[in-house]
Amino acid sequence: MRLKPFVCLLLVIAIYAGLHGGVYYFKNRFQELGIAASLLLFVLGAWFSLFHLQQSVWKRWVYFPVLLALGIMGTWAVVFYLRYDTNVLFSFFAAREFLFILLCPAIYLIWKSGLDVITIRRLVWFTFFFLMLNYLYFYFTMDLEAAFFSDDTYLNSIVTMDDWRGFRLKPPLYAIMVSILMSLMMVFSRISFWHTLAAIISLGVGAYIWSIVQFRSTLASMILAAFIYPFLTAHYNRLPLLFAALPLGIIVVYIAMTLVLSGEGPSAAGDEVRAKAFSSAFESIAQKPIMGAGQASGFTITYQQLMGPKFFPDDIGIVGMTYKYGFSGVALYMYMHFLILYRTWKTNWQYREIVGCHEPLMWGIFIWICAQTLNLVLNPGLSNAKGITVAAIGLALCGIYQSMLESGELARRKDQLRRF
Repeated sequence: MRLKPFVCLLLVIAIYAGLHGGVYYFKNRFQELGIAASLLLFVLGAWFSLFHLQQSVWKRWVYFPVLLALGIMGTWAVVFYLRYDTNVLFSFFAAREFLFILLCPAIYLIWKSGLDVITIRRLVWFTFFFLMLNYLYFYFTMDLEAAFFSDDTYLNSIVTMDDWRGFRLKPPLYAIMVSILMSLMMVFSRISFWHTLAAIISLGVGAYIWSIVQFRSTLASMILAAFIYPFLTAHYNRLPLLFAALPLGIIVVYIAMTLVLSGEGPSAAGDEVRAKAFSSAFESIAQKPIMGAGQASGFTITYQQLMGPKFFPDDIGIVGMTYKYGFSGVALYMYMHFLILYRTWKTNWQYREIVGCHEPLMWGIFIWICAQTLNLVLNPGLSNAKGITVAAIGLALCGIYQSMLESGELARRKDQLRRF
């Protein structure tokens, strides 16, 4: 493939920025470079693959993602403009993280242009590992206490503190989750001595970071997702069991949330603030149920100016999403969420049947999306740049492996693909 080193660099930058690797410096201005890298990668992939794909397939991978990303950005920018008479362009660009959606077709199209899937997997793994090292570097070099009490609202937003865990730097959570899951699968797969050693090191780094941040609910959902895999999703005929069990999981999460809001669950410093945010959001949803409030911008009117200084929609899960995007936006989110869940499950199952083993990255992303499903009410994680980036990688791999399966390449290259 022409421009291979440049394309690989763009892919690393896009994933690093999409997973908030640049959040610790320059107020995450690095994200703009990541968006630019995703766009350029998409354009290059679309151009080079134009000569390798059927027109119908090319249009599906080029037109639909662009319409989806721009449609989300434009629709809710207009909604906010109509409701509050603000500059529509500011709201449009405030939602620019949705442009990471284009990373999905970009990966698929550059693969069709000649970049090998094994190279893509290794680049993703390298970037995830680098993100963890990047976190540890800033954790040990930043003055977390000074940052937490800083007058700079951005600086203190990336540090959290409580009595029993102390000051903690917010991590690239999704990269750590997928890295741990992927490394676990590589250890159990025993691909080779060097692969196993690298997986153990990656697993150790991820576990050490987890000992710092101690996200118990996230860890619990990840362990539960991995535990239910052999019972509910490992085979085709077990998929109905998964969908039968999902309502039970949603009920359990709903009860837990109700207990916290009613004061019967474990107390926390932010419970009162969060309960008030829920109440305000429900009032707004009752008035604007279909399209929500729309996409705010820091350069016009913020959600805090509209709903109170401590109101942050992202902190109140699916209710916050409904406040921003209405039931139509939530319906679109749910459709995409379960589409990704289904496709990653199906591809993981088919890959294992043909190749004879799991693909660690594909399996890690599938378990990650299962964990997101279990935590859907409290944290619709695919609505931000980090979740979009991981989902984009997963969907791109689904497209690649489905294409390889249809052409017979998956069976022909199974010995190579086992090496990761």
